[in-house]
Amino acid sequence: MVHILLHIGEPHHHQICTTLISFLIIKQIGCALIEFATSFPAFYACTAAVHHAANDASAAKTNNRLSEALATMPAARVTWLCALFLCCYVGIEVAIGGWVVTFMLRVRHGANFASGMTETGFWLGITVGRVVLGFVTGRIGERLAISVSYTLGLEDSIHAMMITKTPKPPRSILD
Repeated sequence: MVHILLHIGEPHHHQICTTLISFLIIKQIGCALIEFATSFPAFYACTAAVHHAANDASAAKTNNRLSEALATMPAARVTWLCALFLCCYVGIEVAIGGWVVTFMLRVRHGANFASGMTETGFWLGITVGRVVLGFVTGRIGERLAISVSYTLGLEDSIHAMMITKTPKPPRSILD
């Protein structure tokens, strides 16, 4: 559920960034300077000494569920395996989202703003898919949902390869 809520805001992030990069790069720099100018004084007094004085370290050592989950077997194996899987999954997801824009700019020769909007469509598709398919899978069953998803994904991949007009690679000197 948290992952779905994260992705609800994700498409808006890319719309805002695409707009800033395409039209308002100077204002983006200005906003970053304003953020720095307001955040630095607000958190200047928050030092490690203040944190340690406010939080008792001995109470944290007696009942620490985090260290139990990260260091005690067999829960530690599951925790680290899930963490590794999620890091790889999110990394691939973000890499594909960035590649879509690069593909639209370099291969399809799209405009900056339109190419940025393809990334917004990518994240919207992931978000809607996670929200809607969560309810659909519960109704039709996991086996049928996976079969239909794989079939539609394969069909979409074949369709995308058939309609994509990529330029031919340059001829080699040896040809």
